Amino acid sequence: MQAYLEAFDLWEVVAEDKPIAPLPANPTLAQIKAHTDEKTKKTTKEALDKLKLEYQGSDITKQMQMLNLKMDFESLTMQEDETTTKYSNRIALIVNKIRSLGEEFPDVRIVEKVLVTLLRDLQEEKLFVVSCFSSQDSYNAWFIDNGCTHHMCHNATIFKDLDKTYNSMVKVGNGGYVDVKGRDAVVVKTNSGIKLISDVLFVPDISQNLLNMKSKNFAINWENAVEYAYVGVTQSVSDLWHKRFGHYNQRSLVELKKLELVENMPKRI
Repeated sequence: MQAYLEAFDLWEVVAEDKPIAPLPANPTLAQIKAHTDEKTKKTTKEALDKLKLEYQGSDITKQMQMLNLKMDFESLTMQEDETTTKYSNRIALIVNKIRSLGEEFPDVRIVEKVLVTLLRDLQEEKLFVVSCFSSQDSYNAWFIDNGCTHHMCHNATIFKDLDKTYNSMVKVGNGGYVDVKGRDAVVVKTNSGIKLISDVLFVPDISQNLLNMKSKNFAINWENAVEYAYVGVTQSVSDLWHKRFGHYNQRSLVELKKLELVENMPKRI
């Protein structure tokens, strides 16, 4: 409202509370009109104060509203099935409410909120590999994944008593769905003995067994874990010659070969 009235140079008319001078004796029509305008200003000021009290409340009410909105902002989290755009819109809705109460809210706080949430989600998508069996067979390898919602196993032989009457579907990382053909507990052999993992889904179409890290069945001890760093190496001949010539484009490399300007260059680039 203030911005709208300021655009028409009317804000001072309704915001200032000036005393109204009485009409002189035998006023002219111009003086009567001016006096009426002054009375309107007074009435408009009172109307503005009434509207502010009605819709914004008293100062104490505004402070409580602002405090609650700031708490909502700090506790706001991104849902699992929510896109970044929808999450940003929810943040903007709360911020606009805070600013409408007259509180300055810097844009840098909004950016920090979004970045912290996205970084947290990216960290939770990391997978950790563990072998729960003494065998090194990759068929029995398990992935500890805090992104999946259930324990899932593709090997029907290690279930204790597979209940094949249970049927469902689970969503996988590529957005598709795979069938669940049963559910039961799984017996695994670890370095500390035999362990029983309950409520495991039998999903024959997945390539690896998944152990849900969010389930509080067992504590995970990383004390004896060994860290590895891997470097990707390409064996592409085209990429190799591309780097040798200072990232020369592929078409020009072919021309060099055709014109025989370079010795020992392979035929296929």
